[in-house]
Amino acid sequence: SLLRVSQDGRPLARATIEVPGLGPLGADRLRAIATSADAQHIWITIGGEVPGFPGHEGALVEVGAFDEHGAAAATQETQSAAADADLAARGKKSFQTDFTPRMGLGPLFNATSCVACHPGPGGASIDESHFARRIAHMDPGSGRTVPIEHPNSPVARRHALRDGVAIVPAAMPSQVNVVSLRMPLALYGIAGIDEIHDSVIEAQAISKGDGIKGRAHHVVDSQGASRIGRYGWKADIATLRDMVANAFANELGITSATASREAGAQPIEQSSAEIEAVASYLRTLRLPDRAKP
Repeated sequence: SLLRVSQDGRPLARATIEVPGLGPLGADRLRAIATSADAQHIWITIGGEVPGFPGHEGALVEVGAFDEHGAAAATQETQSAAADADLAARGKKSFQTDFTPRMGLGPLFNATSCVACHPGPGGASIDESHFARRIAHMDPGSGRTVPIEHPNSPVARRHALRDGVAIVPAAMPSQVNVVSLRMPLALYGIAGIDEIHDSVIEAQAISKGDGIKGRAHHVVDSQGASRIGRYGWKADIATLRDMVANAFANELGITSATASREAGAQPIEQSSAEIEAVASYLRTLRLPDRAKP
């Protein structure tokens, strides 16, 4: 059941959610609940078998706003779920693809595929050759670290293409005097960070009286909107989709409309649809229930 309450906590209405083909929805099938900013839409994730989709577990259920009698109707987005599964399958294929120069690889890159650096459990790797190298210049007078204006920065590429064919070690910019390793991200559950509401992050930044407080990092996303950063080594990327686009540009040298400047003045080599497909695949890499806090 869903309960509608006033801002002071008084119950206003109660509704039993019924899903087509499943009947009333019990608490044992509930996985997550989210609401729109205006509270006019409610989305529920359910677990278990879904009628009409053998072999697929779980579905997204959209619940309309409570009507004047306190009722709420639910619709099962099975067609949308099937389309999402197809998109994720395409993204998985792209994630495992070994890219070539004809496919947009380079001219500076760290690996030829996503899975090359994210092969292990959770998508991370302990192989030193898979680590990215963050480079910068530290001013000896002020001690401040500043970025370097160079195509092989801020992530130092290990390889380069000569004449578009031969693979050779990429040159390190001469002004570099700071190099630090960055471990590949674990990917299981990474999409969940994208689902945390801004207000939750802002609340965590407020001091709780223990002398500890933080500051949410506000960045501009690929659509030009101000968002709280969630991804990247410094929370400098707003969304999962933007993170995927930046990974293609920084690690593979494959540019897109979202990240077209990361590898220098390069043409658009990866479509927005493929970026979204890989992001969709990463959304399927959910943590097991027992691993969630």
